[in-house]
Amino acid sequence: MKSAIVIFLLNILLFRYDNCGIIKGSILEEKGGKPIKGIKLRLLNEKGFKIVDSTISNNLGEFIFNNLQTNNSYRIIVNQNGFQKNEFANIKPTCEGVELKLKIEKGNFSSGCKW
Repeated sequence: MKSAIVIFLLNILLFRYDNCGIIKGSILEEKGGKPIKGIKLRLLNEKGFKIVDSTISNNLGEFIFNNLQTNNSYRIIVNQNGFQKNEFANIKPTCEGVELKLKIEKGNFSSGCKW
């Protein structure tokens, strides 16, 4: 019975460690470095086939992705009207948190959708 409890607790600890990854940072204008609020960021697996999470930058241009697997790499896609499409690849989260400063350039972007 004791060994089953120890194995159970060990699995919980390992699971928590594997999913303790954090990616955080700021979205800034390429020219001037001004923070940009309201930018949608999509977090994808490294191959880019699956959206893992998404968020919107706050008033200071800040964003955060939590509870990520530390043994995986990710990519962030910023694809918003008024800005050129940007893709940031090979981002490896850590439990302490990876801090990024993502610079995007103003420009024309069309999603190709006709609404």
